[in-house]
Amino acid sequence: LTIGFISGYSGQIEEMRDILINSKIKLNGQVSTIDSFQGKEKDILFFSCVRSKTERGIGFLADGRRMNVAFTRAKLGFWIFGNSFSLRKDPSWTETVFDYKIRNNYFVSRKPYERSNRKVIYWRILDCENYTFDG
Repeated sequence: LTIGFISGYSGQIEEMRDILINSKIKLNGQVSTIDSFQGKEKDILFFSCVRSKTERGIGFLADGRRMNVAFTRAKLGFWIFGNSFSLRKDPSWTETVFDYKIRNNYFVSRKPYERSNRKVIYWRILDCENYTFDG
């Protein structure tokens, strides 16, 4: 399996590369920004949409071209990490979050000491076969 990690934030890319270099985990994959991932595919793709300053909006994540690149590069599984409250400020992301919720592929993660929830959205290849609504 090929695995990729993409983000629009270079700081997150550098952090993920450091983690992989310093760990014993060896992935047959790629860690890069969305823009540099253009034209590439992976079996499983992790997409970080995490932002720390929600009052500024979602920035580049609202760009439909970047969303298209991110959403169409996974062959078997696609994981999105982000704050759904922030993402839903954009109409396209509102539809995306709603879609994943009705497919039961929306997960909430929270550490006991955290005040905010971490949202995870997962897409699998079976969803394309079982879901015919073209919202």
